[in-house]
Amino acid sequence: MQKQLPIHEWLAVFCFISILLALGSFSLFRGDPIVFDHDDQIQVRVTGEVGHPGYHFIPRGSTLYDLLSVIQPHPDTEPVKISLDEVLEDGQSIRFKSTLVKVHVKGAVTDPVILNLKIGTQLRDAIDQVELDLDADLSKVQYREIKRNNQSITIPRRKKC
Repeated sequence: MQKQLPIHEWLAVFCFISILLALGSFSLFRGDPIVFDHDDQIQVRVTGEVGHPGYHFIPRGSTLYDLLSVIQPHPDTEPVKISLDEVLEDGQSIRFKSTLVKVHVKGAVTDPVILNLKIGTQLRDAIDQVELDLDADLSKVQYREIKRNNQSITIPRRKKC
């Protein structure tokens, strides 16, 4: 017949094993941190208007163009202060920003409207998105260039003779 340990002895065994496990896990966190050797890869950080922001490991010598399929930039975005053919460096941070800005169009329009346009667009290229009044005078604003976010453009009325 087999003898069984009483419950208090089982508790003592459990406590002893727990103490050994705890001491062993502490030794894992002492000493030098674990470093992975990526001689053939670099790490870059991508933020902003992209589908997959965060840290990415890419082959050394890669350009931003090589990284585009991984990060999936949103439409109408561009990288800030870096060209697509620039070779990326380890630890580099890359930000993508929207090229669209809000433009408030008011004045001789049926309803004031907010348009999302690219910087550099001329108002005449987007005027089809605005319902103009019959007396709207585009001669003074049609070549006006969109330069900043929340720009306001007032379309004047023709002077009555």
